[in-house]
Amino acid sequence: RRCGLNTWIMASLQGIKRLLAVVDATSGAGSWKRVSCSHKSSSRRTYFTWISHIFNLVDKERVKAVGPDMAAAEWVLRLGGRVKFQHLDNWSTDYNRLPSRAVLSSDAKGARGRSSGREKLYLEAIDGTGVAITGNGLEHLAGLERLHTLTLSSCKYFMERGLVHLAHVSGSLEHLDLSHCRCITNDGLPSLYVLKRLKTLNLAGTRCRGDSIQKLRTAISHCSVHN
Repeated sequence: RRCGLNTWIMASLQGIKRLLAVVDATSGAGSWKRVSCSHKSSSRRTYFTWISHIFNLVDKERVKAVGPDMAAAEWVLRLGGRVKFQHLDNWSTDYNRLPSRAVLSSDAKGARGRSSGREKLYLEAIDGTGVAITGNGLEHLAGLERLHTLTLSSCKYFMERGLVHLAHVSGSLEHLDLSHCRCITNDGLPSLYVLKRLKTLNLAGTRCRGDSIQKLRTAISHCSVHN
């Protein structure tokens, strides 16, 4: 059952964050390996980055049970983001109220030439603005055939090595927002070269600069890159 799980997870995250704050105040940071993008980041950030990494891991058994689209939706909503399913008008924001099947409008049914009003759900947009999505979390994109919009703006725990997982949606992704993800640098841009269907890319507030931006524009010349 989904009931109460989202609330429990978010409460657990906050509890762990408070606990780590106490540990941070009472012990040295020297015994902890830093995994953040900057050597100036605090040990508190390092601890919470590690916790966020754990909560972004793919549950392969869950993917088998409900399919990649629903598993990805559950992942985003657990972290506080929102998702949009194809043929549904509204964004889903409540983990406990995720639909199991899409109820199609009469126009959508007519366009597809089907008599049934219920269809398999496909994710078409993910909005993870400001939530604890990490690079490894993008492994959830595997199997998403119709995702065209991905927003990761201000995801402070997102590491650029996770950009390689965008290859999973290279056949459908059209709009990508990485703005204000401060751990994204020029080194991560080659991972975006495979996104041949991309129409818009927002890199404002990242650490991407100079010739690397121009090389990116050449590699995906049909894409409007904002930096």
